[in-house]
Amino acid sequence: MEIKVDPDRTTYEMFKNEVRRFNQQALLELIAAKCSALEREEVMRWSPTFPWALAATAQASLIYGNAHRSTIPRDTDLARCCLLYANITPLESTGGHLATPLSILTRIAFEQFPYQESGSEEVARAYAFFNAYSDRKPLEVISDQTLCELLGASVTEAVGVGLLLHGGAYYNRGYFDPAWLDQPNFADVLNVVPRHTIESVIKSHYLIDVPGFRAKAADAPANPLLPQYTFNPLTERPFIQMPDGRALAPVPHLVTRKLSPIELYYAGIKRFGVAFARDMGELFEDYIGRQFDALPHATVTPEIEYRVKKSPVKTVDWFVTVGGHLLLVEAKASRFTLGSRTGDEGLEAQLQQTVGKAFTQINRTHRALLAGQLGESVPRDLPIFGMVATLDSAYGMNGVFVRKLLPETNVPVVVASARDIEMLVAIGQREDVGPILQGIISGEQSTWHLGPALSEHYQQGDKNPLHEAAWSKYPFG
Repeated sequence: MEIKVDPDRTTYEMFKNEVRRFNQQALLELIAAKCSALEREEVMRWSPTFPWALAATAQASLIYGNAHRSTIPRDTDLARCCLLYANITPLESTGGHLATPLSILTRIAFEQFPYQESGSEEVARAYAFFNAYSDRKPLEVISDQTLCELLGASVTEAVGVGLLLHGGAYYNRGYFDPAWLDQPNFADVLNVVPRHTIESVIKSHYLIDVPGFRAKAADAPANPLLPQYTFNPLTERPFIQMPDGRALAPVPHLVTRKLSPIELYYAGIKRFGVAFARDMGELFEDYIGRQFDALPHATVTPEIEYRVKKSPVKTVDWFVTVGGHLLLVEAKASRFTLGSRTGDEGLEAQLQQTVGKAFTQINRTHRALLAGQLGESVPRDLPIFGMVATLDSAYGMNGVFVRKLLPETNVPVVVASARDIEMLVAIGQREDVGPILQGIISGEQSTWHLGPALSEHYQQGDKNPLHEAAWSKYPFG
């Protein structure tokens, strides 16, 4: 494909060439120091060195840079790299598929929003998701043993190692040195998590050398029109093996995100096949039911099988009666592909296959409920609204650009990520969330991402019961 570039545009090639000027290790160390400082800021101040730009700079240095450059970067050099990255003009021509508002907003959201989210929910979700499963149905492949294969240890031990690695990187400008484990002050740590477990988790889950990083980057599908949005292997392996044996996390924020169930999705499918994805769907459905069951005074009823003529039909996954309202909840655990996250032509189809199918299920369940086909276990005389729960982030899923692609619904419906629902349940420990949801779904905030819409109701002391229980199980938690 031949791409004609306006000479006045800032291109990815210009950004890449600027990054390549600098000594690779020195630039990665400067990025790590800047990212660690950003994590300490309660509110992100405007700066060209946003974490997603820093992550992209580290990616470009690892792929295209080398250790033999003599130029040592200064803070102003790093700021220039980030400014160049921020000013890259997409190569897609005006009016093309990648230039639609939905495509532009989708790739911006998936690139930037994860770096602005707290990692504590991702960490807590790991135990609550995998280890607190109700065992209501047998799983095909996911077990303590298969999770050990993926993580290098049990979930609780792997989280303990992740917290240790993040703490080391956070306080040491991105570095974790395995030699620290020989120090007397680490004796108490090794009494909690054995050395062989720490080393196993680091090797299987976190660490990669520069050639391995480049190989992973080369294997990832790239869109020549959007080279700045290619897969960054740091999200899969956040620590880089340095020549002196130390491990450097250029973006420490990615260390805790590695502990989230969603980050195991593709790794599990690669090793165990589609059965792993089916198990993830069952685990997520169960997790959402347990979250709503943690609401005081809520009644949670699982899916009901009814018959249409002679054929069995299943309803939505959960019916939640709370605060004088009935919520029809359908859970979807599938993850957006890399292409969909950049807003390519597969985005619309994936939305219709996931959220669109959930909308259809909510409509079908609503009709069956009103027709009296579901028996007496679910009330029919309450205000009804629907919710599509997603394991992946739900950025923009309530907005007009997405909704016009999806089926009309008989009741108001909100799309909510696991993080949003966790916040809702935390608020619900002290306040009735039925009216809150009713106000959001039926009001001017109906097109918002649910998390920001809930933020005005959230208070500093609000705690999610499932997350609190998870933290009590973790080493160093």
